[in-house]
Formats: sequence, structure tokens, C-alpha cells
Amino acid sequence: MLPSGSPGEALAAVCVRLKICFMDMLDPEARGAMLDDLLGAHRRELAQARAALEGCEHLSPFARHCLARDVERWEAELGWLDALHLLATERAAA
Repeated sequence: MLPSGSPGEALAAVCVRLKICFMDMLDPEARGAMLDDLLGAHRRELAQARAALEGCEHLSPFARHCLARDVERWEAELGWLDALHLLATERAAA
């Protein structure tokens, strides 16, 4: 399947992954702040995806299916980031 986002969105996704891969280089406070920012951004994207899905009852079945997938994707990403945040918090406490 071809990427649906713009090249800028793809680049942003790569930057997020690099930030996460190199989190060990940050002190615990900076690590927590970075994850808080990412969680906030993902929550906003999830809210927008849900609003798009629920906002129009006249969507075609294909559009509804596509928007539902966006919601699922953002929910999964948010769950993954929540788990990462918990791991980082536990590591900082150790």
C-alpha cells in the first residue's frame, strides 16, 4: 500500500522514531517532557480522527472504513507511547 501522507508527514514520523531510539541520551526529565509532548500530539490526532469519523453520517462505506482505520492506528500508537512512557518512568525511578 502506498503511503497516504505527504513527504513532510513521512519525515516527521521518521524524526519521532529517531527521538525515541535515542531517548537514552536524554536525562530523565527531558525524556519525560519529550514523551509528554508526543503523547499530547497523538491525543490531538486521535481526537481529530474520531471527529472526522463521527462528524459526517453521509460518508461512503469506503471513506468510513478508511477513517475507522485512522482511529485504530492512532489508538494503537497512543497505547504504544503510553507503554513507553511507563517504561521510561520506571527506568528513571530505578
